[in-house]
Amino acid sequence: QMVLGTLLGDGHLSPPGGYVATHGWPQREYLWTKLAVVSEFVLGMPSVSKKNKLGFVSVRFWTVATPEFRSLRALLYPAGTKTVTPAWLTLIDEVGFLPTVACWVADDGSRAGPITSPSLYICTNGFTFPEVDLLCHWLTDHGYSCSTKVRNRYPLVGFTACGAGLLMTDLLP
Repeated sequence: QMVLGTLLGDGHLSPPGGYVATHGWPQREYLWTKLAVVSEFVLGMPSVSKKNKLGFVSVRFWTVATPEFRSLRALLYPAGTKTVTPAWLTLIDEVGFLPTVACWVADDGSRAGPITSPSLYICTNGFTFPEVDLLCHWLTDHGYSCSTKVRNRYPLVGFTACGAGLLMTDLLP
């Protein structure tokens, strides 16, 4: 659930079949949570980067390559690029929709406004407009009304106030 959800977000599968997680320094505790889930596949400690060109420090870890991660890579990167497909979304439904989406929201979700009229977006900069449309239809089919929005020329998932409120309530536990 965590791997599939974070792959919708900030996670990455390397070509040899290793899982990679990278976050900014302020999110380092969240990175440790991810590491705990896949710790049996991790050798060594997370690495801390030097400041990037914007002055930010990041922390990351990676797992060893495994047949399971290679299999996921083949499904999620059909042409070498991470691509949202119906097969990926079906797999998420099979392993657990809400826990998986919780990980995706934790990676790329952005909330604003009062709880009585919430605003929730999920950034999807790495995906195409048709992929984000597919995600929105899938989320709406699960009862969380949303549509594709645009921010800085990138598509993102924008929930209606009702869809945002319901999803945040359902994710709260």
